Amino acid sequence: MIRLEFHVPEPNEPGYLRRLKRALVFQERIKGALTPELVDEMVAFLADYVTVPETRAEAIEALWDASKEQFDAMFDALMGDDPNA
Repeated sequence: MIRLEFHVPEPNEPGYLRRLKRALVFQERIKGALTPELVDEMVAFLADYVTVPETRAEAIEALWDASKEQFDAMFDALMGDDPNA
């Protein structure tokens, strides 16, 4: 499994509503047909929260190589669905 670490911002960190809106938009769009464009947008969204690897380009590459479990865990944590986040 690819080493992929991320930081889930606390609700009291600046930008909470912006993050929430982006995550909710993805959550709604995922209910429909998954498109290549949507996957690209989700990778870019999640890359904002990756801490390891450190550069954005490396983070994006790591996300492309991530397992479904890793991808889902990140998205769930950002949505607040992970009680351990």
